[in-house]
Amino acid sequence: MFSANAKNLLADYFKAMKNRAKAYLFYGRLLKPLIHSAPKTLINITWQDSIGNVSVFATNMLTTRTTVALKVPGATKKFLKIFNGNKLVSSTEVNGGENYNWEIPAWRLLYLIFF
Repeated sequence: MFSANAKNLLADYFKAMKNRAKAYLFYGRLLKPLIHSAPKTLINITWQDSIGNVSVFATNMLTTRTTVALKVPGATKKFLKIFNGNKLVSSTEVNGGENYNWEIPAWRLLYLIFF
């Protein structure tokens, strides 16, 4: 009925909603995109939760990985966490106002959160 790619995307979505995504997608505020030069095959949205943390959700509809640049919000150092569903993929510190290169695998829903 569903392709393997569609099953992966749905699994990522439901795991994300059980983890941290609900605070953004249900109760948050939609912001202007932080990814400005995204290919047409990348679906991305930027949200802010009720305490001011910013998150970007992205789905890469290509059959290969893609890398996009996004501008880190604010002017101060931020802690960045990247998730695939409910799994923490990576975390690092980034400087506000600088560009961050984000690699997104094919046919997956990933999201990052700036704390």
